Amino acid sequence: MAEKLGKIAALLGLELVGDPDIEITGVATLIKAGKSDLSFYHNPKYAHELGQTGAAAVIVPAGHPLLPQGVAALIAREPYVAIAKAVALLVPAQKYPEGVHPLAYVAPSAKVAPTASLAPFACVMDDAVVGEGTTMLPYSIVGRGASLGRDCLLYPHVTIYHDCHIGDRAIIHAGAVVGSDGFGFAPSPQGITKFPQVGRVIIGNDVELGANVTIDRGTLDDTTIADGVKLDNLVHLAHNVHVGKNTMIAAQTGISGSTEIGEWCVFGGQVGLVGHLTVGDHVMFGAQSGVTKDCPAHTNYFGTPAHELGEEKRRIAYIGRLEDMFKRVKELERKLAELTKEDDEQGGI
Repeated sequence: MAEKLGKIAALLGLELVGDPDIEITGVATLIKAGKSDLSFYHNPKYAHELGQTGAAAVIVPAGHPLLPQGVAALIAREPYVAIAKAVALLVPAQKYPEGVHPLAYVAPSAKVAPTASLAPFACVMDDAVVGEGTTMLPYSIVGRGASLGRDCLLYPHVTIYHDCHIGDRAIIHAGAVVGSDGFGFAPSPQGITKFPQVGRVIIGNDVELGANVTIDRGTLDDTTIADGVKLDNLVHLAHNVHVGKNTMIAAQTGISGSTEIGEWCVFGGQVGLVGHLTVGDHVMFGAQSGVTKDCPAHTNYFGTPAHELGEEKRRIAYIGRLEDMFKRVKELERKLAELTKEDDEQGGI
């Protein structure tokens, strides 16, 4: 899709320095961009690529380095956000045909909006609801009494269990499972008794779930995911977890049962939280952090077990000095032994 650079600047609300009549046909990285491509720059690490780019225009922050001759600039407060919007403008999302394919299954008591799109082998069970403009690709399943809001997209092999509810504009990638039983068992000398998981999963608007995400239904209460939450591939949320709005959780993170996560939190990859914790708003966890205690708002954590970031950096620095400290102690022990030997010899004269 081609657009004039001036129109792109106007639609994105960016200041243009350059020719507004330049035609943009694609988006690319600085080093690979061609004469009709738009690119972006926001990390000083790539300043050398900025100086060599062949792009027609580059989205840059205010006070940006000089661009090569003939390259236009779009000035943005947040270049990464701006390029994301530009990609959505220049590369429109795939459209799917409205209606129910003959090979899809819709239970007689289910309600599927006329503008929804059900691909072959999509399945909507009894009393389920599929909203306007929502797309279900092959082998995606919406269970009994479950619901999808407007303009959702379910990729192949997504499974929404019974009585789970998902808001508008959700994107759920292949293999994700919403509403499976939580890991609830009552052990006794006689054996292990399964605790029935009778809660639900309630998901807000504008949520994205990566491939093979698994979200357990609540035991008695509900597992809840607020608006704007983004979960990467292979994230697992256990029963009765609550995640606040606009929180982002990277791949292979696992959050144990009944943990409360605040708003605008950020989790690196492979973070693990024990159960029944409370995490405040605007908390960040570095990759592979193992979290065992409550975390107040506006704090950063790292390490296993996780400590406040400044404290953990000091610990890492101390560990890095242990070998030198060990050598110094051995040298002091050697000198002390020599002095002790001299004292003994002098005392014996």
